Amino acid sequence: MQGLYVHLPFCRQKCHYCDFRTVAHGEKRIDAYMEALTRELRFTAQHFHTKEWTTLYLGGGTPSFVPVKKLKIWMDTFYRYYPKVESEVTLEANPEDITKENIREWKSMGINRISIGLQSTDEKMVKKCGRAFISDWKERIRWLREEGILNFSLDLLLALPGQRMQDVEKMTDQILDIKPPHLSVYSLILEEKTYFGYLARQGKLLLPDEDLERNLVHYVTERLKNAGYNHYELSNFALPGYEAIHNSFYWERIPYLGLGLGAASHWEELRWKNSDSLQRYLKLAGTEELWEDKEKIGMVEAMSEALILGLRKIEGVEISRLKNRYDEKIFEEFKRDIRKNIQRGILERHGDRLCLSPKGIDLGDIANRDFFR
Repeated sequence: MQGLYVHLPFCRQKCHYCDFRTVAHGEKRIDAYMEALTRELRFTAQHFHTKEWTTLYLGGGTPSFVPVKKLKIWMDTFYRYYPKVESEVTLEANPEDITKENIREWKSMGINRISIGLQSTDEKMVKKCGRAFISDWKERIRWLREEGILNFSLDLLLALPGQRMQDVEKMTDQILDIKPPHLSVYSLILEEKTYFGYLARQGKLLLPDEDLERNLVHYVTERLKNAGYNHYELSNFALPGYEAIHNSFYWERIPYLGLGLGAASHWEELRWKNSDSLQRYLKLAGTEELWEDKEKIGMVEAMSEALILGLRKIEGVEISRLKNRYDEKIFEEFKRDIRKNIQRGILERHGDRLCLSPKGIDLGDIANRDFFR
């Protein structure tokens, strides 16, 4: 199994919370970028020998912002090298781009899953984030179902400026009214190089306190679980059979390659990232000169990552599998930290399985610090 991630960095505008490598108002750069992405695709096909990908994930940025004709040209090239993707082909989309025409075009490209950046159903909250509010978002989701794309996900943000419990209760009611097959629910993280980060430094950003944030997360989690959703990862919920396959590769440390501006790769215990300079990307795409921070991952670091990433899954990790995949002797180096976090009530052990406790789901970063090598 292996996954291919493709970064399409273009956006209409920069969201106030976003620190991803994006290009706002960059319509004139799209042609040059897609041509560079094609060069990188050819290089990948020549140097990484795989007949097919398990998953293809088009992320960003806002991939749905790329005109469908330009995206189709690239996808046609992709399918010349890789005629089949085994399971998931995901496109990230904003609600305003979900039109019947676009849905049909995306589906004709083999896209079978849409990840929708809704963030909130509350117009005030959405606009505070620097995003456009689309009042008919429910109808656009209905179009997806009518056109046969039944696998889709909604992204939601909690702990937004001024957000109250009653706002989240109303949002949850609206979400459950349409019963999306998958939800990703994140608490707002203040990043320094964002507009929200700037406002916070100026003392002009009023955010929910830690207790309210935790209550918001607990409320949504319980409502979704009671509605039949599987809480399978810290921030992810799915109806049975709709768990995200591509994202699970990151938590399981399954090999993946990243194409595009600033994209990261993990392949045969090598790790690197593409340059996040657009100028360098356009010039060097399709060569190893594009790669930065290339390093070989040692067995101790691999075990560290397997614990930290694997414990994001609610079911946790299988100890016997860790020992077999890496090294039983290396696992011994982590036993003391595991015991310490079990005693703290952060971790629980159930036979061969190690997982976060309910307390640990709130405070999992404590264990991460201990496992970091």
